[in-house]
Amino acid sequence: MDSQAPNAAVKEWLESGTSPFGKIDYLKPEYKYGNSRFDFYLECKTETKRAGVAIEPTEKTATSPVSTDTAAASPRKIFLEVKGVTLEDSGVVLFPDAPTERGLKHVRELIHCHEEGFATYVLFVVQMERALYFTPNRKTHPQFADALCEAQNAGVHLLAYTCKVTPDEMKIDKELKVNL
Repeated sequence: MDSQAPNAAVKEWLESGTSPFGKIDYLKPEYKYGNSRFDFYLECKTETKRAGVAIEPTEKTATSPVSTDTAAASPRKIFLEVKGVTLEDSGVVLFPDAPTERGLKHVRELIHCHEEGFATYVLFVVQMERALYFTPNRKTHPQFADALCEAQNAGVHLLAYTCKVTPDEMKIDKELKVNL
């Protein structure tokens, strides 16, 4: 599998306006911020297609983010980190398939970005059509699994989507449940 295919599929998905983020007003791949280079930085003003995505609360809470008129009026500034998922076991898809210090660093940096007021996301791009749910691969990298739990508790959104894959292309398809 091409390691850049997930990012290319996500870029196309974001540009199409069919992602839960809706119409993107500004999109910058490979955006350097702090000590990291995130896969995407984006800004959007439009409401999203489901309540838990891309909407930052005006006050940080542990509950699901909900839009307010004030929050919707200004652009949401979003960091999106993409992780390609190819490991599957009995319908369950897992990441990582090998320890990933870089991935761990990105998750921790996203927590800091969220604390600074950015909306932050990890998007697991499952490079197959059928899966039951996504879960971190605790056996391969327990620290990464722990960091994902910490990130979600801190307000980082975790998303997983399957893909339609053909020899010529890969397209983001259906949302998948994330089980931590």
